[in-house]
Amino acid sequence: MDFYQNPKAREIFLTLLIEHKHVSDFELILKNRDGSIVECSISAKLQKSADRTTEIISGTIRDITERKRAEEAVRESGNRFRQLGDVTLEGIAITEKGIVVDGNSRLAAMLGYELTEMIGRPVTDFVAPDSISLVLRSMGKKYRREV
Repeated sequence: MDFYQNPKAREIFLTLLIEHKHVSDFELILKNRDGSIVECSISAKLQKSADRTTEIISGTIRDITERKRAEEAVRESGNRFRQLGDVTLEGIAITEKGIVVDGNSRLAAMLGYELTEMIGRPVTDFVAPDSISLVLRSMGKKYRREV
């Protein structure tokens, strides 16, 4: 019990394991002997012992501390981008392979859309027809008009 940051998490884990006979990627926080925190992911299954008299837990525990830190850093970076993008006077779009994946509210307002309407659409949907080939060239793509 001393290894669990929150003993309630152990109860939840065991309840799920008993109900479903297996648990995949259950996240919880454990403590090292020195008291330092380790974020973990547990995958386990409940099975009979070799003599079939008792049930045992067989599984793995992975240290996901670095992954969690990286996820938080990405979230913070995204928040900083969003804040910066929302106070600028320019419209900003982020595209991937010519598809809008994000942008700022200024861009959406300039074009008369909600940002949610723009995400997932080709950037060329928001470019004047006579400028499409120029935009595609600057993106490093060849323009071919499909009829």
